[in-house]
Amino acid sequence: MSSLAKNFEDYSSYHQTPGNKITHMVGIPIIVVTLLGLFSRIGPMTLNWGTLAVAPDGGLAIWFFAMIWYFWADWKLALPFSCVTLGGYFLGRTLPNEVLGLGFVFGWVLQFIGHYRFEKKSPAFYKNAEHLLVGPFWVFAHWIGYRPSRST
Repeated sequence: MSSLAKNFEDYSSYHQTPGNKITHMVGIPIIVVTLLGLFSRIGPMTLNWGTLAVAPDGGLAIWFFAMIWYFWADWKLALPFSCVTLGGYFLGRTLPNEVLGLGFVFGWVLQFIGHYRFEKKSPAFYKNAEHLLVGPFWVFAHWIGYRPSRST
């Protein structure tokens, strides 16, 4: 079984009830957009690689490094996901700090309502911090009906 299929299977075991799934389908995208928007306020940071110098802000830096993990996990899903999350970054950049802060908190409140009210089980990232990256990928995969390959 592929690593992503295993991660999705494990992550899904923490998200069985309809109420918890709904809170995640709404809350996780809010968290992603607001997190990228909040971190876009940091920067620009000049990174020098030989003759190449780039000046991303914190939001783009987080997006870029997360995309390395996503492309490593499953490039077929990561390609459209990278475009959607980049759009989320640009949306987050346009929102005022107050909206970003409140949205970030609201997104997390939805997650915990889902787990403690509906699922009656702790969040998956309590067991495995990698699930903080798996969650957005899992939501996106559900939105578009994608199933990762089970082969290694």
